[in-house]
Amino acid sequence: MKSFISVLLLSTLFSCSHINEEKEYSGIYTFGSEISSFIPCNENKEYWLNGNKTDMKLIQSEVIKLSTQRNAPYQNVYIEFTGKVENRDPVGFEEDFDGLLYLNKLDIYSEVIPEYCENLTPHAENE
Repeated sequence: MKSFISVLLLSTLFSCSHINEEKEYSGIYTFGSEISSFIPCNENKEYWLNGNKTDMKLIQSEVIKLSTQRNAPYQNVYIEFTGKVENRDPVGFEEDFDGLLYLNKLDIYSEVIPEYCENLTPHAENE
């Protein structure tokens, strides 16, 4: 019986250790009043994106620049980053999204959206 409990405990610990592993993400980022949205190119989910201040300011500045140039809010930017799922309860506007992601390291950002990501519709465009 003790060995069964030990095996069960070890398997539970091992499976939980993978929950917050970092992985590579690519998709559409949108920023604006009350929104910080990320939609991965290969998923039909929309996440609230948080992250390290330096990289978040960089992509948010790019979205603001595009919004000013195009005279329209909520412009999309393509990003690739290393991040992880945030394992906490959403707060405020975060509750309207499918989950929370945390950007640890920004790899690429561009106003050019790849074709395989073009048909994604961020939350902001539905309002």
